[in-house]
Amino acid sequence: MRHILLTSGAIILLTAICVIILPRDKTDVDRSSFSLACKGDVHFYIQQPDATATMDGNLSLTTLGNKRLALGFSGKLHTDKGSFTLSRTLMMDYIYHAENNILELNYAASHATNVDTAPEDVFFHALLKGRLFILKLSRLSGNTLLISDATTPLYACVNQ
Repeated sequence: MRHILLTSGAIILLTAICVIILPRDKTDVDRSSFSLACKGDVHFYIQQPDATATMDGNLSLTTLGNKRLALGFSGKLHTDKGSFTLSRTLMMDYIYHAENNILELNYAASHATNVDTAPEDVFFHALLKGRLFILKLSRLSGNTLLISDATTPLYACVNQ
């Protein structure tokens, strides 16, 4: 009987310690306070096994509440299929991971203005490659962020 009481007491004590000590998932708390509105001039040169592309123009990131982010592309896109004007916004679902300054983006929708001449398949093949991607945010100075993908710095973004 004494062994059962000691085991039960130990389980209750361990459960209490885990609740007090183990960190909570702070994603929802941090997500509500994460806000970003930045824009940067870009020149991308992208080489793939089957094609190359360049983009000259602007890229912007703007949070829209605690779940959506607008990713804006404007400028010129040059591919093997031709040269195109870009003026489009991608709506992305996002999760901000504050512990390592990672922004997880998942494509939700796209809106191209009537100025945009890039076909959807050409744009996506040249610049996105998939529906989900990860960006690393590193502060360079007071309001300037370095936006990187998994291996390469992409551009500096001035937070407004």
